[in-house]
Amino acid sequence: MKDYPVCPLYFYVNQVVEKPYVKGVYKVPTGGIYFDNAYIDEDAKAGKTK
Repeated sequence: MKDYPVCPLYFYVNQVVEKPYVKGVYKVPTGGIYFDNAYIDEDAKAGKTK
C-alpha cells in the first residue's frame, strides 16, 4: 500500500461573485468570507474615476 499513488476524485470549490465597488471583504483560504470591514465605494459605484 505504501507504493500506491493517491488520486483525489473530487475537491471542493468555493465560487464567489462580488461587485467591484464592494471593498474590504476578507476571504480566507478555508472558505470563510468576512464582511467586518466591508464598505461600498460610492465613487466606483457611480463610475467616477479618481
